[in-house]
Amino acid sequence: MGAPGPRLSPALANGNVRSKPDARRVKRRRSPPPRGGFGRRTVLHHARQGGIPLRIARVPCFPREHRSLLCVLDPISFSAIILIDKPPCRYRTDVPAQAQNARMSWGICPERGHMRPVRFTKSHDGISLAWTRTGSGPPLVKAANWLTHLEYDAESPLWSHWVDFLEGHFDYLRSDERGCGLSDRDTGTLGIDSWTDDLSRVVEAADLPKPFILLGMSQGTMAAINYAARHPEDVSHLVILGGYARGSFCRNDDKAARLYQAIIDVMEAGWDQPGEAFREVFTHRFVPDGDPVRVRWFNELCRKATDGATASRLLTARGQSDVSALLPEITMPTLVLHADGDVVVPVDEGRFLAKHIPGAELTVLESQNHIIQADEPAWPAFQRLLLQFTGQTARPADANLTDREAAILAEICAAKSNKAIARDLGVSEKTIRNHATHIFAKLGVATRQEAILKVKGG
Repeated sequence: MGAPGPRLSPALANGNVRSKPDARRVKRRRSPPPRGGFGRRTVLHHARQGGIPLRIARVPCFPREHRSLLCVLDPISFSAIILIDKPPCRYRTDVPAQAQNARMSWGICPERGHMRPVRFTKSHDGISLAWTRTGSGPPLVKAANWLTHLEYDAESPLWSHWVDFLEGHFDYLRSDERGCGLSDRDTGTLGIDSWTDDLSRVVEAADLPKPFILLGMSQGTMAAINYAARHPEDVSHLVILGGYARGSFCRNDDKAARLYQAIIDVMEAGWDQPGEAFREVFTHRFVPDGDPVRVRWFNELCRKATDGATASRLLTARGQSDVSALLPEITMPTLVLHADGDVVVPVDEGRFLAKHIPGAELTVLESQNHIIQADEPAWPAFQRLLLQFTGQTARPADANLTDREAAILAEICAAKSNKAIARDLGVSEKTIRNHATHIFAKLGVATRQEAILKVKGG
């Protein structure tokens, strides 16, 4: 962690501020913050005081726009201790509160400071597959998709809202695909039959009640379609988001095929490089509207979740797969959702699915992102459509909201502006906007007016 930094005295750690600091402490206070962060005792003290999970693997620099904070951070798990970095503020005694606010602004909710239980099962060719089952409600299975890591998804700024919503409304089963995350890095036999068998074995290992809702995202859609065609009695509803039935090499589009092959070549050559330039060729297409924090996190996740050779084999196998012949065999109710600006999977592929699956419903969402993010209008729209399609309703506000979220919701119901709420609570207006996004997501609404009507029973 670098050279030890300054440590708080016991008096300061207990909240007793010295009125007349001695010369030695004054000199320390004026010295610049240590490059490697605070001392270990200080870190541990504020971790305990703030209730922040400890996962100290490195001390990367905070983005320049957040240079007023110093974060002791694992860039994958985002478990963090966030401390004030400006010299005049280093000895403040409200660091835990500051850290809590900063964690929330990074999308790290206090309730998510623990690891979900992860279990393993074997594939037909001996590959170890990692899976986890959380939440309560109607059973829902998400077919494994690129790019996840069960250990970190629940705390990440990219996937955490997905985990919170799905396990908040469903008995939620998810897994890491072969070659990625906590599953074995050995890919074994790749192809639609292997992916579908992996899905089947995870479902059986979890002993999930049947029939269940099956969610296919991106390339996970192909395994979901194949499973639904083979086992129609097991699936009550099929939901497809940003999915496709034809790989990039099977769409009769030479230009798209050349681009896909170029991405594979770049990934194989530069995926494992320490810099982000090569991986960003791939990741920026998934969240083009993502802020630097999300893009940086996704770049780091790619390096942690798999290696370049495995990524190349996975993408090649996907590009060569085609389950379009199975689409007429889908008999259960099917909802197809697709972002209109998706550059990873063009919206025409979503239309192709809806056209060839009997009775499928198609809704095009307003988004540029392949992975829909919590702070865009498409997210509450997706939640509302999924709940309506599966016959569910949003959980009551008091069942899911934190104390801070409940307080902010009360202020919203009092018709106060974000600026007024921020002033009353002593936080920034951006923090209130972030809280409001999470509140709307939990309520399954898109606007303030809808939230007020839901709370008041309108």
